[in-house]
Amino acid sequence: MKAKLLALAIFCAPCFAAPPLLPPAEQTAFISTATRLKADVAAARASKNDIAEAEKLSAAKAFLATPIKASRWIATVSSVHSRKDSSAAVIDADYQGTDYHLLIVDKSLDSWLSYLKKGDRIIFSGDLRESSVSTQGGLNRQNFAFTRQKSNAKQTP
Repeated sequence: MKAKLLALAIFCAPCFAAPPLLPPAEQTAFISTATRLKADVAAARASKNDIAEAEKLSAAKAFLATPIKASRWIATVSSVHSRKDSSAAVIDADYQGTDYHLLIVDKSLDSWLSYLKKGDRIIFSGDLRESSVSTQGGLNRQNFAFTRQKSNAKQTP
């Protein structure tokens, strides 16, 4: 009887696992648009057409300049650290190949950040403002200045 119960528990273990987190539509749309714009800029650059490249860079710049109201975006933590000038904490995170460099300027999150570690899944809601130095940098790895929505930042198990 014990062997049958143990076999049943092992066989059914996936039944009790947490469902996978799926990104909200706005996060999927952001990733899709950023990926398309990155490919458009690369294609225009490869064609050696300066006008096409300028147009594609302009479109990418406009896209990246638009602030985002993120609601329940998901990612996996790569690292958590402070900026060299201590002006902000930084969460480096990833969701399916899209890197997020979240600059946490809200000092009230410092105690929460101390619990994060590599591999943790996070759900974040708040205002994201892309702050990369260059448009190409913004397409390759977004540097988001992040301001959270009050009481919505949380760590998932």
